[in-house]
Amino acid sequence: MERIEKPIALVLISRSPHTNSAEIAAKISQISGIKLVYELTGNTDIVAFLHAKRMNPDGNAIVDQIRKVPGVDETDTKVILNEVKRP
Repeated sequence: MERIEKPIALVLISRSPHTNSAEIAAKISQISGIKLVYELTGNTDIVAFLHAKRMNPDGNAIVDQIRKVPGVDETDTKVILNEVKRP
């Protein structure tokens, strides 16, 4: 499989009440195409950095896998349009 260096999207994940965020994040981190996973505070519980050649169909398939993880209540995918580097 081709190695994709930069993420193409961020997946914001909300978990179901009374579920363990760390366990859900650990399961998501095992999905192929997910390189980084962070637990967060606030309305979003977890963010996953999605790496794929293109969003459709590759990235969508990865998001579908995330949605199947027990305890995942909702996802909100943000496609990265441009990287802004500090001068």
